[in-house]
Amino acid sequence: MTEWLDVNMIGGVSLCSGAGRRIHLGQKPAAVLAYLVLQGKRQVPRTEVMALFWERRSETQAQNSLRQVLSDLRKTDPLLCQIIGSDRQTIQVDHARIRLDVAQVLGGLCHNPVSHDIAGRAAQIREGLLRGTEAIGEAYGDWLRDMRIHLHDQAMAPLLHVIENAQGDVAARKAAAEAALTIDPLCEPACRAAMQMAAEAGDMNRALTLYARLFEEMGRVLDMEPSQATQDLAVRVKMGGFGAKLHPHPTPEPLPSPRASVSLGGQPVIVVLPFQSMGSDPVPEGLTDLLTEDIICEIAGVREMAVISMNSAQFFGAAPIDFDALRRRLQADYALTGKLRRTGAVYRLSFQLSDVRTGLVVWSRVLTPTEDRLFNAQSCLAADVVNTLAPSLRSVETMLHSNYKLSDLTAYHLTMRARSMIFDLTKAQFDAAGPLLELATAKEPSFALAYHYLADWYSLRLGQGWSPDPAADISAMMKAAHTATRLPGNPGRSMALLAHNLVIYGRDFNKAIPLFEQAANLAPNDAETMMWSGPSMAYVGQTEAAIELARSAIQLSPEDPLMFRYEHFLSIANFAHGDYAQAEDWGRKAMARNPKYTSNLRVTAAAIIAQGKRDDLDVIRQTVLEQEPEFSVARLEDRAPFHRPEQRKHFGSLLREAGFET
Repeated sequence: MTEWLDVNMIGGVSLCSGAGRRIHLGQKPAAVLAYLVLQGKRQVPRTEVMALFWERRSETQAQNSLRQVLSDLRKTDPLLCQIIGSDRQTIQVDHARIRLDVAQVLGGLCHNPVSHDIAGRAAQIREGLLRGTEAIGEAYGDWLRDMRIHLHDQAMAPLLHVIENAQGDVAARKAAAEAALTIDPLCEPACRAAMQMAAEAGDMNRALTLYARLFEEMGRVLDMEPSQATQDLAVRVKMGGFGAKLHPHPTPEPLPSPRASVSLGGQPVIVVLPFQSMGSDPVPEGLTDLLTEDIICEIAGVREMAVISMNSAQFFGAAPIDFDALRRRLQADYALTGKLRRTGAVYRLSFQLSDVRTGLVVWSRVLTPTEDRLFNAQSCLAADVVNTLAPSLRSVETMLHSNYKLSDLTAYHLTMRARSMIFDLTKAQFDAAGPLLELATAKEPSFALAYHYLADWYSLRLGQGWSPDPAADISAMMKAAHTATRLPGNPGRSMALLAHNLVIYGRDFNKAIPLFEQAANLAPNDAETMMWSGPSMAYVGQTEAAIELARSAIQLSPEDPLMFRYEHFLSIANFAHGDYAQAEDWGRKAMARNPKYTSNLRVTAAAIIAQGKRDDLDVIRQTVLEQEPEFSVARLEDRAPFHRPEQRKHFGSLLREAGFET
């Protein structure tokens, strides 16, 4: 008969065979076994366990220590010998023969009403999981803290699901709220639901008692008061304002956002927040940013979800995470956070994926690549994120671009410094950014990101009217963009940039359209790829698609430092569509951010005069001529990127009517 192994982790580690035989282990062997059990059916790389438990030892010492622990485990009891399997690379436990107390508790929380015993045991997970093993090591301690949070959030998730179902059975919701408050006395959604149900039942004392407990507990533990939504609910109870039903989870009205009027077809939106560097061994400067941007590019290449651009995500990396800001300002559904710790040549990456609406962790993962395999990790992570958020979808193969080396970081530093200077949009800073990008490409001729931003720098210099030699800059821009498309990185984004400029500076639609199609296939949910593609769709008459692309790009980078360019491209799409009021509106938004972006000023002026208006035309015209003293409507008419000649003539006639010199 098959014998079971009972593994208890809540309140410490204890083992017992199905026959009632207690199995005694030392602290570290018990923790190693617990770690393997919590990995489920996954084959765990030996290097992962070594980095977690013997981070300060050499590779040979760590290998020997792990081998000794596995040997000791198997010698301790015949049952462990049967359950623990391993080969030269991996270790795996026979999960089918293990009964885990944590799994039993989590399963019990899915059945309403939840028993007091189950809720009480679940309440111990946050502080008591594997109690007594915290001091094993720094990396292990980090993992244990993350695992406690992850399992605590797993425990809360089914209860919050019941609580937030406003149409559900009141008794079930009440029981779920009580269980949730037993597990986490600081859970405001549960407290609000319990308060509201009590008030609706006429028990105002109960509702106010619940609020008083929460207020006291939050002050004691967090030194803060409940949220405004909870306080507002308490005021309503006190004032007797409970004639109408309240939603059990009241939230403030969202601020107006460009995203409110567009849709990404039901795709989940994920924001990848800047990763944190932890530990005493220094991590090369810039490595965390490079990994963050790499993972964003990986996820952007997947059709099943949308990802916020790095340009917007970079402003939200500070701890603690402000989920309300992520939801309100970025309209994100999920947030991916990560920590990077280095021990010699081994890197430990720990990740958590949180539901922005609830703040609960829905998935976590630890990777322990060696230095030479570090940039293979992000493609594995991206696939896991996709399959976690869309488990019913097909398994997704994301692009691999593992050609980065740690030596690329010098070029990366130069590129990021230049990008920051570009964002400043003062001429002195902007002019200084170009040579830095040239230096980055010289130092690392295989670093695609530097070539992409160099091409973008030339594009902006031309658009701003700052180019001393437009013909030479166009040539240099095309060369840099062509190079970026041929190198590993995010070729889709660079293809879209190249295609855009092929249209703008030569109306070469025959070459551009196939490039746009390739870009859309390679990076279907990348904000910049969408942004670059929009205007050309407008110029060839696909104006509705152009508007949708521009709006989607704004959704995915709502805090972009170069937002004026996104808004200008949406203005172009509306202008080509014949909606001059919208063209003016978006043009004025871009003008407020960057009053000297001459390309936008010209389209905005044409949109204003097309409506029979003349508001601010003198100021706009004067600014254009200050930036481009040699500006000529005739020359613009000749090179304007509209596909049909009559469109170019119409654009020119509107500018003449607006008073621009010919």
